[in-house]
Amino acid sequence: MISGLLSGIFWGLGTVTLGIATSRQVFLTAAVAAFVAPFVSTFVHQTTSAGLMAGYMALRRRLPVTLRLLFTRSAVFIGLGAIFGGPLGLSFYTASIQLIGPSYSAIITSMYPAVGALFARIFLKEELKPLQWAGLMASIGGVIVLGYSPQQGAVQNLLPGFACAVACCVSWALEAVISAVGLKDERITDQDALLIRYINSAAFMGIVGVNAVRGWSFAAQVATSDAMLPIVGAALFALLSYLYYYQAIVGIGAARAMALNITYSAWAMLATALLTGTLPTLKSILCAVVIVAGSLVTVNGPQK
Repeated sequence: MISGLLSGIFWGLGTVTLGIATSRQVFLTAAVAAFVAPFVSTFVHQTTSAGLMAGYMALRRRLPVTLRLLFTRSAVFIGLGAIFGGPLGLSFYTASIQLIGPSYSAIITSMYPAVGALFARIFLKEELKPLQWAGLMASIGGVIVLGYSPQQGAVQNLLPGFACAVACCVSWALEAVISAVGLKDERITDQDALLIRYINSAAFMGIVGVNAVRGWSFAAQVATSDAMLPIVGAALFALLSYLYYYQAIVGIGAARAMALNITYSAWAMLATALLTGTLPTLKSILCAVVIVAGSLVTVNGPQK
């Protein structure tokens, strides 16, 4: 359970740190289309994470072993999960925000732990008791209330926007379930899985995502700008988050791991207060309590 909570805490810290990076001038340049920046920032972030992890594995003299494992069947599942959770999930999320706005996108995509729990029941034979489902729904409800803000005017492109948000929700849910299959291989350590994940995610994002938006010149600008330091910080937090996330998937199952990982929205609120001095509202504090409490209810107790 501790690993799952730590995955949420570090993801919340990484989210705030990456937000600091994307607020730097290089991302605010008028010449850069808003659609390009998310893909490029994610590619730079994922590539930085892969480089940091590869360096760590090289120091441990484990890198040659990990690279050999990269072509095993289990690594294929981990890499496939990474593609669903990273490039595909991000692409659908970005598209849904553009089409229906951030509020409705956040509401739909925050349901991914419930969708993931259904997938885990079907494919991994993991089941939650009724009280645990109630805890999960309470936690998701807290996320929805925390992230919702009324949007002005009528929503345009409702159907395609809704479809993209649902596709994002399914992609994030599939990541944990697919990765769980690969993590059953005793030859692959948590560190191996982490490097395999980032190699696949960065490669896919570069070959498909950045090429699609023709963002290579912008990626070079980001890599040499003052945004790189917070990106490196965000990458470190992301590495720790996924390391504990994988440990949680192996230890308590994909459904419960997702329930704890979703607490990142509460920890991000705390991190924002600590790093930027922005104090949370009473509503935000209450939502954070509900999110964490609901997740703890979901995790505690035996599975059926």
